[in-house]
Amino acid sequence: MEHFEKVMAAMTIDHAGREFATAGGVLQWLGYVLAHLRAPVRSGGQAVIGREIVDRILHAQRWALERIREVITLNDWAKAAGMKTVYFGRMFKRETGDRPMHWLNERRLQLAARLLEQTPRTIQDIADQCGFHCPFYFSRVFLKRFQRPPSAFRKRTD
Repeated sequence: MEHFEKVMAAMTIDHAGREFATAGGVLQWLGYVLAHLRAPVRSGGQAVIGREIVDRILHAQRWALERIREVITLNDWAKAAGMKTVYFGRMFKRETGDRPMHWLNERRLQLAARLLEQTPRTIQDIADQCGFHCPFYFSRVFLKRFQRPPSAFRKRTD
């Protein structure tokens, strides 16, 4: 119940990081729920292995969201999940439907869009806060995702 209450509390936060706080709370709550489920064990322990993979992927997502401002390599991310890099990539894709770095960039871009809409911070500052330490790369991936550069995106919301 404590984890659920954290999710509900995160939903009442009134700032740009509300959705990330809510998503983090949901991931923690799901991790708690999954940890306390008693899934039936099939012969060979396949259900336990499957549940462990889901737990590791949820942990990996939470780990990455907590470090969204930092440079995150696939190798470091896989280590945080307790997996080899190639296996982590394969399992992440299987469980989420997305490649790890694409998933992470999408979260970063969503945060950047929210900050552009809701704050007067400079584009460079927003890029850095969202983990894009090269402003040219940030502009390029932002344009590809939202079909307009960050400056035009901000003007649209003014």
